[in-house]
Amino acid sequence: MAKKVLITGSTGFLGSACWDHLQTQNYELFGMSRKDCDIRDEQSIIAFLGKQRPDIIIHLAGQNSVESSIANPQDTFDVNVNGTISFLHSLKEIKPLFVFMSTAAVYQASDSPITENGALNPKSPYAISKYSAELITRNLCERYSIPFIIVRGFKMIGPMQRPTAFDSKSAQQLAQCELSGEQCTISIQNPDTVVDCLDSRDAARALHELIEKGKHGETYNLCSGKGYRLIDRIDLLNGLTNNLGRIAIEPDGYSPSSFVGDHSKLTAHTGWQPRYDVLNDTLPILLNYWRSELKLKAKS
Repeated sequence: MAKKVLITGSTGFLGSACWDHLQTQNYELFGMSRKDCDIRDEQSIIAFLGKQRPDIIIHLAGQNSVESSIANPQDTFDVNVNGTISFLHSLKEIKPLFVFMSTAAVYQASDSPITENGALNPKSPYAISKYSAELITRNLCERYSIPFIIVRGFKMIGPMQRPTAFDSKSAQQLAQCELSGEQCTISIQNPDTVVDCLDSRDAARALHELIEKGKHGETYNLCSGKGYRLIDRIDLLNGLTNNLGRIAIEPDGYSPSSFVGDHSKLTAHTGWQPRYDVLNDTLPILLNYWRSELKLKAKS
C-alpha cells in the first residue's frame, strides 16, 4: 500500500518541484496551500489532516522572504514559529514523519564548506524565525514521540521561483528585454560573491531520499557543495539573450564573500548526489520558464 505524503506549500516553488518528482514514485500525494488551511490555526489543521491522515509530511509552507521579514517581523514569526507549533500540536495523535524545511541562513558565513556543525549566526528575522522553529520542532517532536528530520536548505534555483529571488528576477528582466527588443540594466553589488546554488529538481530528489533513508532526529544540509560566482550566473543568462542586459556594478563597500555548503552527511546517509549544474542545466531552464510566462501574459 502506497504511503500517504502531504506537502505543505505544495503550490510554491520548491513544493511544485517536490510534487513533480514524488508523483513519479509510489506515493499517494496530498497538497496543502493557503487556500486549504491556515497553518497557524490548530483546529483547521486537525480538520484537514483528519481527512488525509498522512504517513509523511514535508513541511515547506512559511514566510520565506528576508525582505518581508525585515519589513514585518511579527508576521514572519507568527507564520514560521507559531505556525510550526500549531502544526506539531495537531500531529500528536497520528505521529507522521515530519520533515521540517529550515534554511542555511542560520549559519555564520565561512571560507570553508559549511557542515551541519558549522557556527550559527542567524541575522535576519527570517533566519531567526527558522532557527526558532527548528528548536520548537525538536522539542515538540521529542515530547510527542513524532519522528522528524530537519533540513537546512541553501540557495535553490528553478522554474516557478518568485522574481524576488535574484536569479529569477534577472532571468525575468532579460526575458522581458528579449520580448521587447530593448536593452535593460541589471545592477549587482558584489560580482565575485560565491554562493552555493542547487537545482530545485535535485532538492526534490534529496527530500525523497531523506523520507526513505534519512535518520530521524537528524539535521541535514541540502546543498550542491559547489559555489557559483554572481557575475558568472548573470553572464550566462545575458549570453543566452544575446547580451541584451547591461551589467551595472554598484560596489557596496563589502568584500566578496563565500557561502558554500557540505552535503557529505546527506550523501553518506542516503546516497544522494546532485545531478544538475546550475550554469549549464538550471539557468537556461529558468530563462525559458520566464520566456513562456511573459509570452502567455502578453497574449492574455
